[in-house]
Amino acid sequence: MRPQIYPGSRNSPRATVTSSGYRLDKALEGGVFDLGKLVCGSEGTLAIVLSARLRVVDRPPAKGLLVLYFGSLKDAARGVTESLSTGASAVEMIDERVVEAMRKRAPKDAARFRSDTRAVLFVEYMGKDLPEVEARMEGGWRRLREETGLAVDDQATTDPSTMEDLWRIRRGVEPLLSEVGGSRAPVGFVEDTAVPVERLAEHVEGLYAIFERHGLKAAAYGHASTGHLHIRPYLDLSRPEDRALMATVAGEVFDHTRRLGGTLSGEHGDGLLRSEFLASFFGEAYDAMVEIKRLFDPLGILNPGKKTHAVPGQIARNLRPRAPSGPRV
Repeated sequence: MRPQIYPGSRNSPRATVTSSGYRLDKALEGGVFDLGKLVCGSEGTLAIVLSARLRVVDRPPAKGLLVLYFGSLKDAARGVTESLSTGASAVEMIDERVVEAMRKRAPKDAARFRSDTRAVLFVEYMGKDLPEVEARMEGGWRRLREETGLAVDDQATTDPSTMEDLWRIRRGVEPLLSEVGGSRAPVGFVEDTAVPVERLAEHVEGLYAIFERHGLKAAAYGHASTGHLHIRPYLDLSRPEDRALMATVAGEVFDHTRRLGGTLSGEHGDGLLRSEFLASFFGEAYDAMVEIKRLFDPLGILNPGKKTHAVPGQIARNLRPRAPSGPRV
């Protein structure tokens, strides 16, 4: 197959998670063609999967949650790698726009967080028993508060009901943002980028520089431990100028992400929103993807327009303004 694609090449994102393009780096890993890894994440464009076998692992029996507060989103992003260095099993993030929306629509939930917070990290620790978990949490607290001074406040718990309540708030961010109203509201079109976690702070800084240049505000949350952000700029898609701005911002965000070794799509796939950017993102590897699509689907009937053969300007086509769905923020 030409061009040759291999792990670590300039054609493959270096992010821990990616569902962008076809996983040529994994499908050809070790010189062995793995059909399962090629089809996985192909969004139904190559084949129809009738069955699959999953490999699962046991979860450690004990866990705890350390919630850390930061004076800026960039400090929180820097705090992710510091948290991981203390043995954290997962790190999730929300920013001040999320908390702001929460204060208006879910004030009881918002009361769980500092009123002046700019960003929050949910840092989970797991272990064989509570003493092990508590020791790891203590190490995380010491690293983020005492040694680096990145976090300005914290709260910690090993109580199952308290942890579940806090995770419920984090899981509810996406539907919460979907209810934000106003002339401009959060729009998910660059909401799935991921970069190597050690470059997350640089990624955040670059993203907000793009948004500020175009006069946009944005809300951010995501799976920070994998460098994966769901970030939603505020736009009014009923306005032609904002639809044009959407395409412009997407191009700039994806160029910035590519320079950091990141991916357009961490988990949501490319779909009709991002597929048109894959040719410029992957370069010569995209040509191999087009050939793979032709070999698997010569008639082009499987999910056309996704992954390959996207129509230019596809990102802003077939959009409709959101219909009112009750009281708005």
